[in-house]
Amino acid sequence: DTKGAVTVAEGLLKTGAVNVGVALNLASTTGKLVALEATLKLLGEGKVADGTVVVHLHNAMHAYRADAAGVSSFIASACKYGADLIMLVDSGGTATPWEVETMVAELQSTVEWKGTKLGISCMDHAELSVAAAVYAAKQGAHVLGGTMNGFGGAVDLAAVVPILQLKMGHKLVTPEALAGLTRLSRAIDEQVNLAHRSNQPFVGMSAFAHKGGIHVAAVLKNEDSYQHINPKIIGNQRRVLISELSGRGNIMSKVEELGMLGQQGGALQNADNKATNKAEWKQRSGDILKSV
Repeated sequence: DTKGAVTVAEGLLKTGAVNVGVALNLASTTGKLVALEATLKLLGEGKVADGTVVVHLHNAMHAYRADAAGVSSFIASACKYGADLIMLVDSGGTATPWEVETMVAELQSTVEWKGTKLGISCMDHAELSVAAAVYAAKQGAHVLGGTMNGFGGAVDLAAVVPILQLKMGHKLVTPEALAGLTRLSRAIDEQVNLAHRSNQPFVGMSAFAHKGGIHVAAVLKNEDSYQHINPKIIGNQRRVLISELSGRGNIMSKVEELGMLGQQGGALQNADNKATNKAEWKQRSGDILKSV
């Protein structure tokens, strides 16, 4: 009810809190959206001059499906009473990227924002959070909530940040900071004693790994043929794997990487001429292949 909401708001203000969470699915289904506007008004009146009021709308997608007009009206009130940021939180992780895109686009066009920014925080229960966050940014969301490596089931910032910066042109961090992304991601996993996911996009050890001989031959000639970005930009590196699918390029690349036979191109071809003893060369070749 209104009285209870105002009492809670007064308590928050006394503690200096500036983050307000609202369970929108409950508010919309029980008809309390109007009552909650009184809370927003009180927060706006109690806002300090240099403070920032962030309103987290939990279960935003559930509520928007049930009552889009009511949610839009509530957000408009939050903007009216001075909220600096509205965070749409998909608490259940049920939102699809196209639903998020539609919701953000409609809110951007129907609400008078008055300088208030819109943000979104998606959970990854259906492994759609990165795509949903990117779609939200495409429609003009200013803030994307998440965690490094997707801790807590949130959107993985180690994937979202390079997508936004390298593929969508947003200037989020400096090139030097972006080059430390892989190291940061792996250091965080190490700190919490978790094995780093080798298949993690962008920062995983296998994110730029190449196994097939044809693939490796192509990458050695033109990295763009089987790589979507230069891994060095985010502090990662290309890896060439040795397997039953390897070709000459795989072997030569690994030998070159380990610095065992000098420059690629004539190393193996001239090795027999330089070897004074075939037995010695056979032993050396065996050592090389065991190493790779």
